[in-house]
Amino acid sequence: MLGIELGVEDDLLATFAAGAAVDPDLAPFEAAVALAIEHLHVVGLDRGEEALMRDVLEREPSLVARFVTATDRQMNLVGDAMRSRFGWTDPADDRGRLVAEIIGALLKATAWRFFADDDGPPFEDILRANFRLVAAMANSDSPAVPASSAPLSAAHSINELEHTP
Repeated sequence: MLGIELGVEDDLLATFAAGAAVDPDLAPFEAAVALAIEHLHVVGLDRGEEALMRDVLEREPSLVARFVTATDRQMNLVGDAMRSRFGWTDPADDRGRLVAEIIGALLKATAWRFFADDDGPPFEDILRANFRLVAAMANSDSPAVPASSAPLSAAHSINELEHTP
C-alpha cells in the first residue's frame, strides 16, 4: 500500500496560520521554510520511498493526476495559511500563493538532490543550504556563486543564514 495521507498537515497549518508552530518573528519565506521542516517532522521522509513512488507512478500513470491534485491542494492550503499568518486579507493579494509556489519549487529542487544521494545529508540540511543560496542571490547584485553549498546547521533567519559559514 502506498499513498499520500491527505489532511495529515491540517493541524500544523492551522497552528502556523495562527502565528505559532514556528518562530513568530520569521519573515514569510523564512517561516515557510521552517514550516516545511516542521512538516517533515510530522510526516517523515525516507530516501527509499522515492524509488517505490516512481515505480508505482510508472505502472499506474493515472495516479499522476491524483498526485498533482494533492500537490495543488497543498499549495492552496499553504498559501491560505501564509495569508492568515501575515494578515494578507485582500483577496487580490497573491503573496500567500507566491510564497507557497516559490517554496514548493525550492522543495522540489531539494528533493531532487536528497533522493539523488543515498548517503547524503538530511533533507532539512539541504533545504537550509538551498534557501541560503536563493536568499543570497535575491539579496545581491553579484552574480558570484558561493564557494560551497554545503548543508547548514540549524538557522532561523536570513541574517543568520547569510552569516553561517
